[in-house]
Amino acid sequence: MFYWFFRYHVFFITTFYFLLTISLITWNTKYRDSLSLPEKLIFKITQPIQKTVSLIAHFPIDIWENYLFISNLTEESLKLKEDIGLLRAKNNQLLETLSSYKRVDDLLKVKDTFSYASIVAYVIGGDVSLWYKTVLIDKGERDGIKKGFPVITNKGVVGKVLKVWDSSSRVLLLTDHNFAIDGIVQRNRIKGIVAGFDNSTCLFKYILATEDIRQGDTIISSGLDGLFPKGIIIGTIKKKFVDNTGVFFHVEIKPSADIKKLEEVLVIIPS
Repeated sequence: MFYWFFRYHVFFITTFYFLLTISLITWNTKYRDSLSLPEKLIFKITQPIQKTVSLIAHFPIDIWENYLFISNLTEESLKLKEDIGLLRAKNNQLLETLSSYKRVDDLLKVKDTFSYASIVAYVIGGDVSLWYKTVLIDKGERDGIKKGFPVITNKGVVGKVLKVWDSSSRVLLLTDHNFAIDGIVQRNRIKGIVAGFDNSTCLFKYILATEDIRQGDTIISSGLDGLFPKGIIIGTIKKKFVDNTGVFFHVEIKPSADIKKLEEVLVIIPS
């Protein structure tokens, strides 16, 4: 280090005295109204140097200030993104709550159309059995639920209560082959039995091949089974053909209730 200083000592000493001279002249001119010709000449020559030195001196400060500014912007941006995420989550929760209230309101409107007492229940589980097509609801014995009680939505028949516990119940769906309900064709009052067939279809059984039934006919509950109120929609005929015996129609029904998207249901308490 000392070798490097002594090698360039002339340059350092000259620069030091030059800057000292400029400083003394600058300090001296503060107390005078005008500059001498040599002083003006020196200021004119040294002005670019002073500007350069000033820029070099302020450069690290400017970099630090810009760094702090960008850091603050980044933190604010992350905070805004976090706030937006929270607002979106809250908005989705509100939309879900509003949607649930609307579905329950639709169920309550159906409840007002018949004289039976009923209870709104929420679906809390799917089918866990290989033998039955069922769903689990959050109402049970302590709510007055009993085995065999009908279950519907605002769109139509869902099934009936299969098993009851203290605070929950299992509902057998109308698409299960163990389910059956007495039904009639709304258009011409032809009677038959609706039974489960597969995951999305029911059968309208014991319909003579001579009867007038058509694709698109609506099947409703007859009320003759003593459980389901009369007039609740079961589904519509989507296919028919004469079976192998030649005596009866094979009639397939598409359920009106969307069995695969159940969230809230209405459990009817028969009188």
